[in-house]
Amino acid sequence: MRFNSSIVTHRFDVPVLATLLQHAREAPDAPAFLLDEILITYGDFAGTVTRLASFAAAQGIRPGMLIGIRIHDRLLHVAVVFACEACGAGTASLTDADAQTWTEGFAACDMLFADGTTPPHPRRIDLSPETIRRVTGARGTGARGTGADPARPPNLACPPRAAARVIKSSGTTGAPKPIALGPAAMAAILRHRCDLIARFGPEVAVFLCLYEPDFDRALTYVRAMLMLRRIVAFSAARLKGLTLPWFTLATPGSIRPVIVAAESLPKARFVDINGAAVDPRTWDLVATLAEAVVVNYGMNEATGISWVGRDGVGTLCDGVGTLCDGVEARIDRDPSLSTRQRKAGLISVRAPTLAQGYLGHRDLTSRHFTKGWFRTGDLGFQPGPGQLVVLGRADDLLNLGGVKLAPNPLEAEICAACDVSAAVLLTVPDSDGVERLCVILETPDPEDSAGLGNRVAEVVGRYADQFQVMVRTVLPRNDGGKIRRDVLRTELTRQRGSAGRRSMSCLVGTGLIVGAESAK
Repeated sequence: MRFNSSIVTHRFDVPVLATLLQHAREAPDAPAFLLDEILITYGDFAGTVTRLASFAAAQGIRPGMLIGIRIHDRLLHVAVVFACEACGAGTASLTDADAQTWTEGFAACDMLFADGTTPPHPRRIDLSPETIRRVTGARGTGARGTGADPARPPNLACPPRAAARVIKSSGTTGAPKPIALGPAAMAAILRHRCDLIARFGPEVAVFLCLYEPDFDRALTYVRAMLMLRRIVAFSAARLKGLTLPWFTLATPGSIRPVIVAAESLPKARFVDINGAAVDPRTWDLVATLAEAVVVNYGMNEATGISWVGRDGVGTLCDGVGTLCDGVEARIDRDPSLSTRQRKAGLISVRAPTLAQGYLGHRDLTSRHFTKGWFRTGDLGFQPGPGQLVVLGRADDLLNLGGVKLAPNPLEAEICAACDVSAAVLLTVPDSDGVERLCVILETPDPEDSAGLGNRVAEVVGRYADQFQVMVRTVLPRNDGGKIRRDVLRTELTRQRGSAGRRSMSCLVGTGLIVGAESAK
């Protein structure tokens, strides 16, 4: 099965369901989904979605509404997303914890499609197993259609300015915020996913979603594969023994569990790593999973800004990304940066995938979304036209004696020099309020402390006379795999303040000072 380039020119501004109905008419027995125990055809799935759409319309779902969806059965979750969109409503996928951690977004949902384990909502549509069987004609508790000819769903268009999809920010720099994506942005995201498939895996037949926390990100690839009449799998079990070419999505924090889940399969054609920069050790780790790797730089507010690719031969990644089609980048330079990073500055982007703004946060939206541009909060520079190098968050800048440094390039050097899985550079105030540099290394099997300290000094000693090095077996991360620097900084500041002038090795049980001082 090879990628049909004519499909790329398909009208991405029409609902995916319209294409599903076409596939169901042309190839009703073609496989759409593979699960552990069952295969779902395009005829099955399209029939289930259209019946759910009629049910949703009967419940009062109308164009312009925002419908929250929290259903643990992933196949049924996808079916309900498409059913709501067929009624012209936007959707938001919610976790069990969103009622507590994402209060504004949860409350903004006009209705909630949910199974019995989800937190309550003022206007809730319960999907019990009995309701699912009655509405869809399914034989099990998920979206297992009967294979009957699909009926046409309600023909309702989503208002142009309504949110077609609402997702939440990562929460790395504060509480998660609801992000509204309009129909045009959703169409552009779908086009971007299809372009990546065409570039890195034109022959792939299966998209494999292996890791539950990545499900929300994976929905865009589910849409793309259904648009292309290919297969989506939610488990590797049915792929064992098959030779169908496949690919998957991962975040830096999910790479290891994804590799474990796919250990019995042949190599993927490619893996798309979303959400954060990737260090050389991770590149090597992912090479065991896939023939090719693409690091897809973007954020929830603007998907698909640039990509950094690596071929199966193992070419060393230099971190230079290629801007995606239709994307513009602008660098607002910071003259206080160190001479080595003087070309860097705050990245702003303009892209067809750009969100409408933060739902319910007008002031925050006006600060970050200006005249079609989005201020990302990331630091970077452009080595050439159409290129972008991302150095990390501006919030993470180090101020060492009045000189500002982006820590990410130094952290990559330290990882390579010390052969550790991660390194974090932070400045933490001492008992006198003076900011001191701390280097925290993550490694499950630390070497001798003096050796690590000396290797760190070779990198950090160019910028700081004094620093402290700590070793930890595990660093705190969010669901996307990004290290929670705010958690580390708060923990170290609090513990250092409560301990006065005692040694840092007494403050953190999992930490150990391995190099307290170093001369330049």
